[in-house]
This record gives sequence, structure tokens and C-alpha cells, in this order.
Amino acid sequence: MIPLYTTFSIALIILSLNHIIHTNAQNITTKTLSVNVIEEEGFGCSWNRYAWSMASFKGQLYVGTNNLRGQWALQFFIAGLPIGPLTKGAQVYRGNRESDGSYTWEHVLTGGLTTKANFGVRTMSVIGDYLYGVTEK
Repeated sequence: MIPLYTTFSIALIILSLNHIIHTNAQNITTKTLSVNVIEEEGFGCSWNRYAWSMASFKGQLYVGTNNLRGQWALQFFIAGLPIGPLTKGAQVYRGNRESDGSYTWEHVLTGGLTTKANFGVRTMSVIGDYLYGVTEK
């Protein structure tokens, strides 16, 4: 059984017409789908529960996290209770793709930007020359 609350792995999903079926610990390839793991363990922060949003902007991949400490934080959120010390605030990482297909990550937003109560970046959109993110608190 998989635990309900764990840190996440990010898989880059690439639709393709590849008809070779292959799988290993990091990649899965089927006739129409290619999945590659590009980050594991919540970017090194165990409070990053999962990648809540992703966007490509100016040739780089941005990932917004959901940052909650343990199952109680999620239960508080669902119940509409303040989560206060149960979050470090939303985080955003910028990934630069290397020639071998791996990513180098840079931490570009911490602490929920203006308040730790912003515990997740729910969505990202590119409009013109700007990348916008919407937080959850």
C-alpha cells in the first residue's frame, strides 16, 4: 500500500508515437507515451507534498509546490482551519534542461512569497513576457 502523504516525484510526460515498450526505475515508454522522472524527493524539502503546477517559460520549466507538513496540515486545510506552523509556504523551482535530458533546479520562490499562509502554487500561466502564479491559502 502506498502511503497517502509522501513527498513527490515529478515526471515529465511526453506524448509520442514511439512503438517500443520499455520501462525502468526512471522512465516508462509505451506505444504512445513517454514518462521520464525529472525530480524526486520534493526538491529536498520533505514538506513539499507534490508538484501543484508547472509551466514552460522562456525555455525553462517552472514547478510550483504544495508545501504542507504531514497529514494534519492537509486535514486542517480541508476543514477550513488555519494551517499556520504546518507550512513553510509555497515554493517555486526553475529547471534548466541539460544536454543529457536531466534538469538542474534553482529555488526561485520561498516562504509563499508574501506570507507562509500561501502554502501552494495552484496554477501558472504565461501571458506575454510574464509568468503568473496563483497561490492557495
